Formats: sequence, C-alpha cells, structure tokens
Amino acid sequence: MMNNKGNATVLAVAVCMSLILIMCVIFEYIQMLVICNGIKNAVQSATVSIVVANYDDAYSQLREGYSGGYTYIDSSFTETIDTGNIYARLDELLALTEDGDKHTKYNGTVKEFSISNLVLDFENTDFAQGDASKNLNGTVMVDVEIPVRFGGGELVPIQFTMKVKAEYVPKF
Repeated sequence: MMNNKGNATVLAVAVCMSLILIMCVIFEYIQMLVICNGIKNAVQSATVSIVVANYDDAYSQLREGYSGGYTYIDSSFTETIDTGNIYARLDELLALTEDGDKHTKYNGTVKEFSISNLVLDFENTDFAQGDASKNLNGTVMVDVEIPVRFGGGELVPIQFTMKVKAEYVPKF
C-alpha cells in the first residue's frame, strides 16, 4: 500500500500562487483606472475653470441664448477668449512637478504618472442669429503616461491621449 500523504500540498501551493498573481494583475488594473479617473476629473475641473473665467467676456444676449466670448470695442464686437494657464491649475490640483516638457506626479520617489502636450482648443459661438444651442466650448487634449509595475519591476508604460470637453451654458 502506497502512502499518498502530502500530495495535495504542491497543488495547493500552485493554486495559491496563481491566485496571488491574478490578484496582483487585477489590483494593478484597478490602480490604473483610479489614476486615469483622477486625471480626467482634474483636467475637467481645470477646463471648466478656464471656460467659466471667460464669463465676464461672454456676450450676454440672453433672449437669443448666446454664450460667445465677444467684447464691444470701437463700435463693433471683437472675439475675446482667455485661455488661462491649465498646467498651473493641474499642478495645483494633482501636486505635479515639472520635469522638462512633462508634468509628473511622484509617490515618494516612485513615478505615478506624467502628463504632457496639453492642447486647449476653444470653440466660440457664431456672432449672429442662428444655432442658439451652440455654446462657448473648451476642449483639452493631453498625453498621459502611466508606468506599469509587476513583480517588483517596471514594464512598458501605458501611453494615451485624453480628451476632455467643457462648455459654458448661461443659466438664465
């Protein structure tokens, strides 16, 4: 008669190690989702603050529903858009440090993510009767780089372009 005591120990260790590896992958994925969501929220907040900063220059033709950035100068209306400084606002919101052309977030000495190539595009409404549903829009596109870590090492970082849009809509 054979003694089979302890044969399941190797299988149990293999199953536990597999579960640990799968959980590490899942936790890293969740961490990246949280980072992406935080960046998106901060970029959206900075964009909204820039769009709202244009409120004082918005032509107030409430009956027509316009919200364009125009100022009356010398008997005519001139387009005026204040682009502000979104990088400064993001540095404040996300506690970023400037590294050359990138703005990087560090967790201690470990790089958490970096953003670069921020492009702000304003779409002003037409200054004429027409589509009153068109508003003063601000669209921000920014490149995001998040390093991927697994097993104590750093893999190829994830890089993508994030696009966030905000619009100024008159309340009344």
